[in-house]
Amino acid sequence: MKSLQTAIMTLFTSTTGGANNSFWTVTNGQLFYGRAPAGSVFPYAIFFPVSGIPDNAFVTEYRDRIIQFSNFSDDPESALEANDMADKCEALFDGCSLTISGQTLIVMEVESNPGAMAEENTTAEGTTTIWHAPVDFRVHVKIG
Repeated sequence: MKSLQTAIMTLFTSTTGGANNSFWTVTNGQLFYGRAPAGSVFPYAIFFPVSGIPDNAFVTEYRDRIIQFSNFSDDPESALEANDMADKCEALFDGCSLTISGQTLIVMEVESNPGAMAEENTTAEGTTTIWHAPVDFRVHVKIG
């Protein structure tokens, strides 16, 4: 998973002609693995494996994983920002090319982009609405 994590972050932080990609821009460069650090400012995204299934066909080993990107916004008015983040995430990673150490990417394709849902966040200051827009990708790699 570490090699895939590195490959995802490399694509996320890559630039073209000195410009960042639109997913990097809409998240203010904040994509974290597993969870956001304490004190992270919205908007931001996290990614993590949802499942991983080995596929040992004859002598070639393949791995099929579902990776979820969770896009978070605290825009009090609507889910537009979170949905925009999800759409830009999909645009960057769906069908992308990744260089994964020790593996060959067969395909990374979107499985689900259902749109944002509201989640209540209660703190000492009160309750706020956080918008969560998940995007799931199927990542199929050949090991070795």
